[in-house]
Amino acid sequence: MNITPNEVQEAVMTQLWLADEFLAGLIFELGVKYADTKEDWIAYTDYKSININLNETKKYNMNLDNYMMLTVHELMHILTMTNDRRGNRDPEIWNWASDYEINSMIINNVDGTGNKRNIGQIPVFQGQQVGLYDEKYKNMSAEQIYDILYQQHQQQQQQQQNQDGNGGGSSADGQQGSGQSMREWLEQNCGKQLDDHTFLENIPDDVKEEIKMKVQNMMNEMQNRDSSKISSIFNRLNEFILKQPPFDWKGALTHYIKSFIKNDFTWKRPARRS
Repeated sequence: MNITPNEVQEAVMTQLWLADEFLAGLIFELGVKYADTKEDWIAYTDYKSININLNETKKYNMNLDNYMMLTVHELMHILTMTNDRRGNRDPEIWNWASDYEINSMIINNVDGTGNKRNIGQIPVFQGQQVGLYDEKYKNMSAEQIYDILYQQHQQQQQQQQNQDGNGGGSSADGQQGSGQSMREWLEQNCGKQLDDHTFLENIPDDVKEEIKMKVQNMMNEMQNRDSSKISSIFNRLNEFILKQPPFDWKGALTHYIKSFIKNDFTWKRPARRS
């Protein structure tokens, strides 16, 4: 697909406006840049914009559907709050799990009547899928997918240790018992990850809140639309954006009890004359 960055942007945004006005509006608000640089990254977002490197994507003969997939995929990392949900999980496995979740949401996106809304397809190069998608993870959260991948990795590590008979395991530099890094294991067993998640690290809270407010406003506007025109992605995002966090009863109770506890006491002996 030998076209200029401007041509790609025009084609992608036109198709997205027709397919999903909500997602297209968010991408337009955030901004997307299709560059043609010699750097080796393919796609990333830093909450300031979505960035796609055409010089790298050309290696996979990507078409319009593939560019739509990459563009929406980067937006979804923001909308699903990928890094905020990771917690103490292994970063590499979590990155793969979140990509599986996002790509499944994109590929299986339908409108309110159940009709498919095409907002992107996984690239296929030389007969091989490029990117992460597996039908078995349909409708699963990244947390659920992570648990499956983690258990699969642990089982294979245990089998390798039993075969080696040396009780190996992961070393301090992240090498597995077989000499593989975690990323190598994931690429071998799951597939290649196209985007770079490092740009999602250390995003200031005020930047996240600003984006979240914009998304909430757009979602509130969409709530009044014809339900048949609202996509399954929009409904799924309610879990991440509009759904209120559970009330912290433990914290509230602790605060309530502490309000009755005196803190103006002293351990000094009282004066005899008092």
